[in-house]
Amino acid sequence: MKRKAVNTKESPQVKRQKELLPNHCDIQPRKGSDGSTTWPASSEAIENARVYLRECASSKAKTLIVPDKDADGLDAGVIIHRTLTALGAPASSIEVHLVEKGKSIHDDEEREAMGAKKAEYIIVVDQGSRPAPPVVDDPDVKSLIIDHHLSDEFPKKAQIVSACHYPPVATSALLTYEICKPLHPDIASSCGYLCVMGTHGDLGNTVKWDPPFPDMKEVF
Repeated sequence: MKRKAVNTKESPQVKRQKELLPNHCDIQPRKGSDGSTTWPASSEAIENARVYLRECASSKAKTLIVPDKDADGLDAGVIIHRTLTALGAPASSIEVHLVEKGKSIHDDEEREAMGAKKAEYIIVVDQGSRPAPPVVDDPDVKSLIIDHHLSDEFPKKAQIVSACHYPPVATSALLTYEICKPLHPDIASSCGYLCVMGTHGDLGNTVKWDPPFPDMKEVF
């Protein structure tokens, strides 16, 4: 007996429901005094982060990446790792620290564990933030925090690039991708899918990639 073909077409009702879902990108982005769009973070913070990453890679010094353990944080961490190695940093100079369950980077045990790595550069991604002492006690360590969670206060002496006040708010993976993409011609092709996975991990599968989000048609 022949099996009936499965109808894979969506009903008109389902299509209408999807069309009515709010679009994250409908929120109007901030505009500069010249009318240009300011997104996904302040232009100064983004450029400073790029300077930091170039310096970090060229130094070939020990570097510690500290991503959150969700899809957004982990994908952002991989984007950073691939960017640094594309810029010339030896893979052997880069380590990853995963914060223990129930802990935060601000807890004494985690600060000690990160400090024990003896890294000269520490890049914290998607960990949220609050006022706190420096990421580690060593005053010579240069720290960069990339995040999108709402906060106006951060660990002391850290360099900050935050998307939280620049709607539509980018996920940490998307913010990281936008920071890193101009740094090397291979980043778009090698990291685009990571950006997409991290973004959908935080915003869900219904998010539409409308401006100012980048055009990711090649990924899909």
